[in-house]
Amino acid sequence: MESTTVYSSNRRTSHGFSLIEVLVAMTILAVAGVALIETAQQHAARLERFETVFVTDTVAANRLVELRLSPSGASALQVVEMADRSWRVETRLAATSDPELTQVNIEVFTLEGAAPLSQLTGFIDTRAAR
Repeated sequence: MESTTVYSSNRRTSHGFSLIEVLVAMTILAVAGVALIETAQQHAARLERFETVFVTDTVAANRLVELRLSPSGASALQVVEMADRSWRVETRLAATSDPELTQVNIEVFTLEGAAPLSQLTGFIDTRAAR
């Protein structure tokens, strides 16, 4: 008996990826890469904002400590260097119902900024100035 082998011409042997499969994979990777870059940029912007808020809060707290140590040295406007940047510090004093306490309002701005980046309200003992 004679054996006959039939080969189908429609049968395809696969030796790799087709062009369309490669293009789909590249599209998926490109979309994922763009999303990753946008997320990294947003994270960097949040970190920069956090650093600015932290530094301006520290500048305001330092100013309040300076006034508590020397209440007579209150000036309305100062320029302070911190974290390799210059900050404009505005200090306003206000009387309270207690004659031994003075309310201190401190605002920290960038040198050219119009809106305060940090605000701090505290109190100093006016008896220390006497």
